[in-house]
Amino acid sequence: MARDGGGRERILTAAIDLFGRDGVDATTMRDIAAAAHVSPALVVHHFGSKEGLSEAADERVMATIATIRPAMEHSAQAVTRGEPERFAYLPFLTLVQNPQLAAYIRRILIDGGERGAGLLRAAFEQALQLQRDLIAQGVARPTDDIKTRAGILVTMAMSLLILREPLTAVLEFDPLTEEGLERWLAQVQQIVTLGFLIEK
Repeated sequence: MARDGGGRERILTAAIDLFGRDGVDATTMRDIAAAAHVSPALVVHHFGSKEGLSEAADERVMATIATIRPAMEHSAQAVTRGEPERFAYLPFLTLVQNPQLAAYIRRILIDGGERGAGLLRAAFEQALQLQRDLIAQGVARPTDDIKTRAGILVTMAMSLLILREPLTAVLEFDPLTEEGLERWLAQVQQIVTLGFLIEK
């Protein structure tokens, strides 16, 4: 049984990697089996079809997204310590630590369709609930347009993911590495809290 469980995880990991790199349509079950070093029959045994594999991959992404909000709520004290950039670091850190998952999310968003819309909706709902929780805790400022604020936060995160490669070229550093993220969020923090226009 342990061997089957390990095989299932290897298959899912390989699928996420290949789906993120090449897209679901361009990836075959044989490609996934070869990358996971298992037989195509074992892929079918565990997931039934490529659709079953893509659904399992989506579930893994959704489960990861669902862990971000509780972690941010737990770390909300960083804001009161005057370290809001540390608080903002958390959702991006998940992507930094899971590059294959980040590539998979990027591919889903670019490909669009129902899967892309579903992912964006899940991220939006997490951001919306996070705002409500932090306002209730007295950490975030109240707003009369909480949905738009949540949409802006999601857009900031997802656009960085989608534009990672061209941004890396023009910035001459990767904003989704630990060092690059520190640099990126330092500027985001200045813009959000201080603004960048001088009032006269």
